[in-house]
Amino acid sequence: MHYLYILQSQADLGYYVGVTKDVEKRLREHNSGHVRSTAPQVPWVVKRIEEFSSASLAYQRERFIKAKHSRKIIEKIIDSEGASPNDSNVGASPDDGNIGASRAPKSQVN
Repeated sequence: MHYLYILQSQADLGYYVGVTKDVEKRLREHNSGHVRSTAPQVPWVVKRIEEFSSASLAYQRERFIKAKHSRKIIEKIIDSEGASPNDSNVGASPDDGNIGASRAPKSQVN
């Protein structure tokens, strides 16, 4: 499985979106300063995790989110757990071909 994760910096409340096979390990890397782009904003907390059956689907979802350049979109995705599949950009599965839609997370850590 591959996971899309959204982190929030406790230092400046900014967000980071990434893909990994091991979210806990990746979070440790972010918080230890081993990731150049996130080191200045440590500590980070996981706000959302989405599970995908393939890396290509996870990376498609990541590209969709990053292309929006929008804090509002990220916050809507974070808040979308349990959202109706009819809501705009939330609820449907990326496996259904709707990459812009949010897939219900396997787990979420706040």
